[in-house]
Amino acid sequence: MDPNLGGFIRFLEDQDLVEFDIVGKGDKRFTNRLKLQKYAFLAKHLGMPFRYRHTIYLYGPYSSELAADYYALARGSGQDNKRSASVPSGFRRGDFLKATRNDPKWLEIAATIIDRNEHTGGRASLMEKVCRIKSGFDREFIAGVLGDLEEHGLVSVRA
Repeated sequence: MDPNLGGFIRFLEDQDLVEFDIVGKGDKRFTNRLKLQKYAFLAKHLGMPFRYRHTIYLYGPYSSELAADYYALARGSGQDNKRSASVPSGFRRGDFLKATRNDPKWLEIAATIIDRNEHTGGRASLMEKVCRIKSGFDREFIAGVLGDLEEHGLVSVRA
């Protein structure tokens, strides 16, 4: 288990960004899992030393290792880790809170943009790739999320 996960989940709960209610079916539990995946992905780009590797999946970048760890925490095998943990000093908490939104759709697009930006050159090419991958989303919404990420230094693209 990544030693930073418990503290990160506690941080998210303290900020009212996620409720650690993830086990089982239901829209709320699915949304909490999705948000955990995306918040962890974004946090990694803001100094959180997570070891998780992500691959592109239906709702954007996804880590099966992260899923295994948060399920273990939820089932109680890592609760002590969660209670006593804190986030490391290198994690830019303030930047994270300014740069992210408590919106699953925004998080899905933001994580996808950051992931694809690592494999794409130029703004137009990035927009086309993300719009193709996330065809169910409005182009203006995607452009707005890209603008948010640029504003907070999470993405830097050529014109």
